[in-house]
Amino acid sequence: MEVEMEATDRVEVLDLTIESRSTENFTSMIESKNRPAVFRGGVKSWKAISEWNPFDGGLDYLLERVGSDAVVEAMMSNHAQVFYGDLRSHERVAIQFSSFIASCKSWLEQLDSKVENLKERSNSDEICLDAPDKLYLAQVPIYNSEKDLQEEKCVLQTLRQDIDTPSILGKRCISSINFWMNRAKSRSSIHYDPHHNMLCIVSGHKEVTLWAPSASRFLYPMPVYGEASNHSAVNIENPTKEMKDYSDKVTLNPGDILFIPEGWYHQVDSEDLTIGVNFWWESKITFDMLPHMDAYYLRRILNRLVSKEMNTMLLNIAPSKNGQNSQTTEESSKEPNSSNETKTDTNGEKKMLSELDTNALQLLQELISLVHSNVNSSQETDENYQNAPVSTDDNLARIFISVKPSVLRKILLAMVFSKNFGSFNFAYIRACFCRSTYS
Repeated sequence: MEVEMEATDRVEVLDLTIESRSTENFTSMIESKNRPAVFRGGVKSWKAISEWNPFDGGLDYLLERVGSDAVVEAMMSNHAQVFYGDLRSHERVAIQFSSFIASCKSWLEQLDSKVENLKERSNSDEICLDAPDKLYLAQVPIYNSEKDLQEEKCVLQTLRQDIDTPSILGKRCISSINFWMNRAKSRSSIHYDPHHNMLCIVSGHKEVTLWAPSASRFLYPMPVYGEASNHSAVNIENPTKEMKDYSDKVTLNPGDILFIPEGWYHQVDSEDLTIGVNFWWESKITFDMLPHMDAYYLRRILNRLVSKEMNTMLLNIAPSKNGQNSQTTEESSKEPNSSNETKTDTNGEKKMLSELDTNALQLLQELISLVHSNVNSSQETDENYQNAPVSTDDNLARIFISVKPSVLRKILLAMVFSKNFGSFNFAYIRACFCRSTYS
């Protein structure tokens, strides 16, 4: 089914120079508007930029800083270069940091000598070292605001001395800082984060593709009640046309910062031996969402989505200035004759809708609003509706009681013919008709 796109689905990542960087501009122009932005050279002064570079002695430096006894949790993919978020596609394995660094050195030697298909020697301490594209140090904690987690799991906390919180973040309370490093080229699945994210590149290169939160309808996120609910079920190796048309790509180099707002979908491709550090912090929107207000927020969001859908439907049937339906028959008349059933249905739909006058369309709009408001009533049987008395306070009765049978017939036929009303509950519509008939 073709997905109808809107202007809000389009992505435009702001690409800013270091001169444009300030806490005030970031807060007022970017974070508050929930839009992604790149800050070129934003962390180029970090000590990590010069010291962690794997192509310039950085691997030995990292091992010395972290220690040979440190054990980290790595992500092992079942799909070679692609790291999908669901548990069936990967597993978490504990490896010694020294073993991972040793494997990176071996991989670096292969890259330098351009030797292909060279098998690496592995032992019990070196997990997956014969499959360099399947292992990824993903989200290894450097810092966590929760003290218990900081003491127990942040085995890379000594690296904190080589990095600084980006100045544009000001005095924001950082939730966590994480270390990301891949040995061979890798790809992440499409996902969003429940926090604001500041991704900083230390070494190598990353290409990040972004989609607005409104793109959910063609990115098919996992069910909210399951694991990896923030990941998309889409196969990134077979992107759809909508995925390409409504995304934006940015290439990040050492020293660059990418701000990925909360809820924005992103997919990351990393070159060999790329190192990144990210900062997560809670957005003001999330912080201000009080638990006892959840039901209200949900109703407001649903109401806005329903109203938006209703307005779209009504625009499709609204009469133009010349009295014709806004979906004019002019375009259909230019199409060659065809026995295709779909075209016949479309022509019939336009014909029925065009027969409705302004008053009938107004009545139809009121009916749609009431159906949306009373959709739960469709669980009742037709018999209950037929036997129910007509109240003078009944909004449905108020609409139908003064309508001429011929006009009512046109309205109902137009709704039956129109695909735009396919999602409405016709049991409820039939009940309305029965009420007006028995009155």
